[in-house]
Amino acid sequence: MYRPRRGSCLSCLVAWELAVRTGGLSSWVLPEPLAVVKAAWELIQSGDMWANVKASAWRALTGFAIGGDIGFVLGLGTGLLAG
Repeated sequence: MYRPRRGSCLSCLVAWELAVRTGGLSSWVLPEPLAVVKAAWELIQSGDMWANVKASAWRALTGFAIGGDIGFVLGLGTGLLAG
């Protein structure tokens, strides 16, 4: 099983940081890793992080359930019509 080495992950993060800081990559599209870490830390300290994680998880699970239900009904219909 392939596992990436720490050095390759670190070099990707450094390249990403440098690309944003030098203007090669727009921070509006993909902010630099240190800004993401700082923002996450501020959200954790203020207590807002967990409320946001809860809301995002709820939306994701609701969408997954709705998509699963639609897929089940369509699969059932296809199976019944094909048989």
